[in-house]
Amino acid sequence: MKTIALIPARLESKRFPNKLVKKINGIPIILKTFRAALETKLFDEVYVVSANDEVLRIIKDEGGLTFKSLSDHLSGTDRIAEAAINIKHDIVVNLQGDEPFINKEAISDLINSFNDKDVQIASLMTKFKNFDEITNPNNVKVIVNNA
Repeated sequence: MKTIALIPARLESKRFPNKLVKKINGIPIILKTFRAALETKLFDEVYVVSANDEVLRIIKDEGGLTFKSLSDHLSGTDRIAEAAINIKHDIVVNLQGDEPFINKEAISDLINSFNDKDVQIASLMTKFKNFDEITNPNNVKVIVNNA
């Protein structure tokens, strides 16, 4: 099965504009994330998906794969959906562009969940440790049905 990573990337964040091109130890965050995805060796291909030419250039200069998306997407998921329609794959993993410290074991477990033929979509989640994490608007919440 062909497994690809798609990394949505935009620079127009309201909370931290241009975050993905900011540098950690001299390397843009988006490039660190791209390299980390490659280093897991879990993917047949890794693409950065963006409407921004600066982001795409950073990845292309590294010899990486890119997909130029439309600029009017409302979310990274929309950006990924556009790319997924146009790139051959069996499994797509959406990796966040601002998370260069990828947990290989968690991603591997996520990919392995697709060994169950009934699984069509999966997402990583973890329990919050305290109430402050629950009320923090920067933390994504997941509601699950245990039935």
